[in-house]
Amino acid sequence: MDVRAADFAGPWSQHVSALDDPGGLSSLLSTVPPLSPDTSTMEAYDAFSSNPSLYALAVVDDDERPVGILNRFTFLERLSRPFGRDLLTPQPVERAMDPAPRVVDECVSLDVLNSALVDDTTKYMSDGFIVTRTGRTTTA
Repeated sequence: MDVRAADFAGPWSQHVSALDDPGGLSSLLSTVPPLSPDTSTMEAYDAFSSNPSLYALAVVDDDERPVGILNRFTFLERLSRPFGRDLLTPQPVERAMDPAPRVVDECVSLDVLNSALVDDTTKYMSDGFIVTRTGRTTTA
C-alpha cells in the first residue's frame, strides 16, 4: 500500500515537501541498496551481518519499484528455527520477504507519516517501511 500526500483528504492534505523541510522525512533517510526478488537469502544474511544497525532491506523489481521488505528480526528468527537455515538459504529473498510493505513517498510530511503508521498498529514501526520518490526507491 503506497502512502502519498495526494491520497489523504481533509486536514492531512496540507503537506510539506521533504525537499522544502530540512527536518522532514528526507533528513531521516538512510540509503541502503535494495535487493531484487531473486537475490539469494545468503546475500541478505551477509548484508544484515555486516551492518548491525540495518533493520530492513527493500526488495524491488527491475524498475526499482518496491515489491517487498525483508525485516532483519523476522528473517533471522526464521533462519534460527529447526532446519530454518537448511530450508531457507537455498531460496531467493522473494520467499522470505513481506510482500505487502508500507511504502511512503518522500514528500509526505512527518505528521502525515506518523498518523499513517500509528493508525496501522505497530506493524510498520517494527517491520519498517520503504521510502520512494515517484514510486521508485530513493537509492539513486
